Amino acid sequence: MNQATIAAISTPFGSGGIGIIRISGDQSLNILESLFRKSGSGGGEEFCVADQLESHRFYHGYILDSQTGHHVDEVLVVAMLGPRSYTRENVVEIHSHSGPVVLGNIFKLVINKGAIIAEPGEFTRRAFLNGRIDLTQAEAVIDIIQAKTETALQIANQQLSGGLTQKIDPIRASLQSIRVLIEANIDFPEDMEDSVHIQSIQKDLERDVIAKIDKILADYRADHFYRDGVKMAVIGRPNVGKSSLMNRLINRDRAIVTAIPGTTRDVIEEVIHINGLPVVIMDTAGLHTARGEVEKIGMQKTQESIRDAEIVLFMVDASMELSHEDREIYAQIENKKHLIAYNKIDLIPPDRKNAIPPEWQNVPLIPISALNGENLEALKKTIWSLVVGEKGLQREIGVVPNIRHKLQLEACLDAAHRARQAIQEALPAELIAADIMAAINALGAILGDLYPSDLLDQIFSRFCIGK
Repeated sequence: MNQATIAAISTPFGSGGIGIIRISGDQSLNILESLFRKSGSGGGEEFCVADQLESHRFYHGYILDSQTGHHVDEVLVVAMLGPRSYTRENVVEIHSHSGPVVLGNIFKLVINKGAIIAEPGEFTRRAFLNGRIDLTQAEAVIDIIQAKTETALQIANQQLSGGLTQKIDPIRASLQSIRVLIEANIDFPEDMEDSVHIQSIQKDLERDVIAKIDKILADYRADHFYRDGVKMAVIGRPNVGKSSLMNRLINRDRAIVTAIPGTTRDVIEEVIHINGLPVVIMDTAGLHTARGEVEKIGMQKTQESIRDAEIVLFMVDASMELSHEDREIYAQIENKKHLIAYNKIDLIPPDRKNAIPPEWQNVPLIPISALNGENLEALKKTIWSLVVGEKGLQREIGVVPNIRHKLQLEACLDAAHRARQAIQEALPAELIAADIMAAINALGAILGDLYPSDLLDQIFSRFCIGK
């Protein structure tokens, strides 16, 4: 690992009350000592002696430009001595007034004193490499920063506190115990003959590994959308009110709305929150026979949105009779999870009712008016129920793996199933041991015991600079 002292501005760019510059590494205290003048008890200034600073205590003073002798800013500084710091290295934070100029000037002085500019996520990467957190906890940090709802924040905090690790460690311990027995039987077959009962190992594998991983994967399938969000494509013929619905749901004019069909040519995405569920609404171009290259591209993007969506909201103009186009569009989405919004009910005379096709009878269908907002709460509730299920209200959200964890858990589960099959078929113990080892390695990859450098690059590239 690079042992250079790193530094970054850890607060967002722009004007604000406070800006923070973070420094981590062996030279962080020396850099602070060269730049900071501590407020003295008599009201003057004192040279900062790094060895005399108490860890985790704030000190008031000034950052001094040694070349000009001028104050750059009045600041608070705190030194956090390793290993009791975020990175387990000596860490210094300078809390100054915020603003591009003042922060930039202080940061330039820090770099001139020997620090290098930190890469995105490098502080958290060092916390992982120095053993303060495992890889699941490192990933939870970015989930906390990017959490869009209270539920997503709750999931991330449970992972940061080691919730997923606590579920995985007992499974890995069980696999290690099974591995020891099998390898002992390989190395000392005569001594272990009476001690190793292969049927007992199979039961341990089923109870302590397969069943527990199945439960964790079920949690992913049930709840991952609370963290990741769910994509919902809004489709229908031109001018049925798709853009009006988006504008009403997000409470602002995001999409252009006119009486001219085909106004929307591209896919417009916005996020709304329904009972803690992030829903990515994709307002698409109305499906029709394309006229010209631009409309053809719009149709292609709509088709891509339908393929990418977890659910589809199919909009129909309730003020008109169902058309052949409506039925053709529905045929494209009937095999996906979907619901139907009958829009423009404000234009329907009280004595008229639209006939519902038989194939739509068991599909969630909500009459709405995107113009005046009628029945939008019922629509939101239906979207939520379609994704979460009616039991979602009673279910407490626990630790939820991310997609990387899910893939490794599935690899572990596949290896465990292969080992069980090998036991049932009385295959050589060496083959069973190899599958058990593959299962152990898959869990190790989740926690970061085994990691290629490009995996770390991929994970930490999602972080902002300074975290």
